[in-house]
Amino acid sequence: MHEPLKYALSRALNGLRVKHDVESGAPFTGERNLSMDIVIRPGALTNASSPGYRNKGILLDVTHADPQAQVHLRNGSATSDGIAAQASEARKRQHYARPGHVSFDERSFKLTTLAVESFGRLGEESYEFIDALATHAVGGRDEGTMALKGVFKELLIQIVSVATQVAISRRVQRYKLALRGRQDAENRRTRSTSNQSTPMIWGWSVDAS
Repeated sequence: MHEPLKYALSRALNGLRVKHDVESGAPFTGERNLSMDIVIRPGALTNASSPGYRNKGILLDVTHADPQAQVHLRNGSATSDGIAAQASEARKRQHYARPGHVSFDERSFKLTTLAVESFGRLGEESYEFIDALATHAVGGRDEGTMALKGVFKELLIQIVSVATQVAISRRVQRYKLALRGRQDAENRRTRSTSNQSTPMIWGWSVDAS
């Protein structure tokens, strides 16, 4: 589901001339089976708003969080904004950087989870990343104007929102096609069973009832 969002973000980074790699396992030198959706190279965000983004490479993990899933509903996602996104951020942190087992060099890379909920809410790390990227786009904290930075932030949020809705639409369409296929197969089986169970004599159907 996150594929459209991943590649939409990659196109946005290309537009801002931010050097990055898609589906890279390079940062995980000790974990050959791991890869990251987007790896922004160290120093690519030299104008970002915080030292962590300016000086390190960014491991950007893109994920979708469904607030209607039972696991999130039990935690209160029906009444509190961002619960599902926050849970996804914590889960990704546990996967890649749990205490005592960090799978990458934290001196060189910063893990950022871009978690997007079905209805468009973002996690805290997502907003932090978008703010850093918008600051970089206008030339740094002391360059450009707040209005211009706001324009970039709004554009990036729109990119995330549109890509998420495209992904949801595609999933719904695939579900509808699969359901139609199952219904057609069931109808064919029903017709086949009906034809086999009704005896025919000289072209006439003999109904036992």
